[in-house]
Amino acid sequence: MDNSELIHLKNTLRQKPTEELISIWTENKKDEWPEEAFKIIEKIFTEQGVKIPKQKSIEDSMVNAKSCKDVGAPFFSASTKKLAIMSLCTFGIYEIFWFYKNWKFLKEKHNFKIRPFWRALFSIFFCYSFFKIVKGYCGQHQVKADYKPWQITVAYIVLTMFNTAPDPIWLLSSLTFIPLLYVQKVINNLRNQLSPDFAINDKFSGWNIVGIIFGLICWALVILGMIFPE
Repeated sequence: MDNSELIHLKNTLRQKPTEELISIWTENKKDEWPEEAFKIIEKIFTEQGVKIPKQKSIEDSMVNAKSCKDVGAPFFSASTKKLAIMSLCTFGIYEIFWFYKNWKFLKEKHNFKIRPFWRALFSIFFCYSFFKIVKGYCGQHQVKADYKPWQITVAYIVLTMFNTAPDPIWLLSSLTFIPLLYVQKVINNLRNQLSPDFAINDKFSGWNIVGIIFGLICWALVILGMIFPE
């Protein structure tokens, strides 16, 4: 944003009544206003002696956002079978890809300033937000989401933490895809209702097959190493 645009934005916001500024701030309307607007509003509140109100989280704003781009079918498409096989064979790497694609969809649809890669890489810190968003979308479109975000989050994090456990307990960490299957099932139901023309991704590409073969070799070596330790 150049200087002239910034000056225009400041003038626009200063002309608005305090009640409207509070609404913009509390609703966290980042789909309608740039990041600079919130810095200006915060400064206006300080000048006017207005107590800075609590903002909705970005996740809640995503669900209730009015300004949305048409970026195709909602969320990342994958059959539960494909998600399970790819996650297991890639030692969870596919789950990072899964989270990345879903956060990327939300970023593009709502134009929010989030970084999908980092949210995917550090999924244990952001998974609850994502599970909550999916459930919120389903509520808006009358699609049944029979899971509780906190329960899925706890299951996912607990299974992830087993990756530092000794043999053979660490193998439980390879089951982190199981909680995600509940979410993927709901996403697929949501896609079927909102975008019935978009087929569920249940095919295995060439790269998927390469990953599966490589993963099976690695699993064979892991199992052999546990059966025949040095």
